[in-house]
Amino acid sequence: MTIHAGDYSQLADDYAAHRAGYAPELPTLLLGWSAALRRCAIAELDGVDLGAGTGIWTRQLSSLGLRIAAVEPNDAMRRLGAAKTDVSLVRWVAGRAEATGLADRCCDVVTMASALHWTDLDSAMAELRRILRPGGLFAALWNTREFASNPLLLEIEHELERRFPGLDRGSSGRSSFCESLSQRLGAQRDVRGVTYIEGHHVEQQSKARYLGLWRSANNLRAQLSDDDFGSFLRWIESRLGGVDSVDAAYRTRVWVARIGDAPRDRPAGVRA
Repeated sequence: MTIHAGDYSQLADDYAAHRAGYAPELPTLLLGWSAALRRCAIAELDGVDLGAGTGIWTRQLSSLGLRIAAVEPNDAMRRLGAAKTDVSLVRWVAGRAEATGLADRCCDVVTMASALHWTDLDSAMAELRRILRPGGLFAALWNTREFASNPLLLEIEHELERRFPGLDRGSSGRSSFCESLSQRLGAQRDVRGVTYIEGHHVEQQSKARYLGLWRSANNLRAQLSDDDFGSFLRWIESRLGGVDSVDAAYRTRVWVARIGDAPRDRPAGVRA
């Protein structure tokens, strides 16, 4: 199987079935912040989730009543996402971060979960400025696995590094892309400040789900041959032995940028 970087067409089923959610408190924090800026309820906001994938983060946002457009370029991912979301709140759109096809100033908050690193940053930010209403929020976030609390998972990660030194782990929240993200976002036109926050959570994952997570790893599979990846996956399965489940810790890293200045006043009952 040939996997190309950024193309999840052949991995969509594993991605939808096995990928972890993001820190559960973060949607309330982010949407509460946006609602406070707009002086309205979360249900009165309009949101856009770019690179929505199969809707993992999209569903976390819509569970709070947010009306949201989920923009995803990959047909397989988008079909799976649409099948799993509440169509009364989520509208699925074929588009890219650099060219969403959405109307000007159509939303109050835009998010990208584990997706911004796949874009041309300047082009994506230009599109954000176009679709966001003045004073809107943009949040880029990644789920980063935390190995230190689980020696078994740390051993598996070390085995990956031993077998395949020099792998590019660019899709991780630990990547070089994220190291200077605050500065690069802050340097973009109309950005009024960048805030960094983190959330932490632990998921108990079955052995089958844990192996499925590895199978869904596009960045890894695009760099390894089928034989090399298959050998590594068999090693993981053997190393897990009779283990029924693993406790996987995650750190969700979030960069929030405010784009432009909101109007100082607005008539009662009129949304921004």
